[in-house]
Amino acid sequence: MQFTAILKKQKISIHHPRKDQCDICSGFKVGTIDDEEYRNHIKRKDDARVAKRAAKESANSEKLVITMDLQSVLVCPKTNASSMYYKQKLQVHNFTIYELNKGDVHLYVWHEANGGVSSNEFTSCIADYISKISNSYKHVVLISDGCNYQNRNKVLASTLSDLAKTKSIVIEQLFLAKGHTMMEADSVHATLEQYFKPPINSPADYIARMRLARSKQPYNVNVIHYGFFLKYDDLNTNLSSLRPGKKRAIQLLLTFVK
Repeated sequence: MQFTAILKKQKISIHHPRKDQCDICSGFKVGTIDDEEYRNHIKRKDDARVAKRAAKESANSEKLVITMDLQSVLVCPKTNASSMYYKQKLQVHNFTIYELNKGDVHLYVWHEANGGVSSNEFTSCIADYISKISNSYKHVVLISDGCNYQNRNKVLASTLSDLAKTKSIVIEQLFLAKGHTMMEADSVHATLEQYFKPPINSPADYIARMRLARSKQPYNVNVIHYGFFLKYDDLNTNLSSLRPGKKRAIQLLLTFVK
């Protein structure tokens, strides 16, 4: 008690990291990562942040800039009863899109009985969002982490290519460096966590609290049914790989060896 009183008097608090620490930065501190790898990592981090800042500042009536991320798994039911920890729970997913232009937020929410967390689900959400944006936007920048099944795969890239042609717009993806993916979408998740205090008995409880989380500029909550998701990976994708040059080089090498 005395220790806590002194900390309060001196206005000192103990910082608890909200996110996992970067593996490379942590490895460098303990000596398992060499200087060159660490310097390249920091350069990629700084370059990505500069690009993100430039994209944010360039947002205007014709250029839409968004950040997007999946919130940590929400379990349902959520109670303070210790025995419930060992019970089977339903997983609820919240994919968040934050518009840097005006601060509008779009939440795509579903539970595991309606969909999983494959490229199909995230491509369906992003395609639905872009298809509904104002026709005044001629350029869209998507800022996210480099998670493969969410944002960095040929399924999403092919769909975005088709959308760009259909809407006659430019769609650009910006990936932040792994371990340093602080985005405005994360602030939405931090706000929501304050409203997700137990008890929560059903997915509907999560959804109701999401709609109450920001009174001045409410979140746009899209409750997703299984019929919403399309199997984009079964469609004929116009991109066979995100790195066609490397894949082509491998094919030529195999041909040469044969």
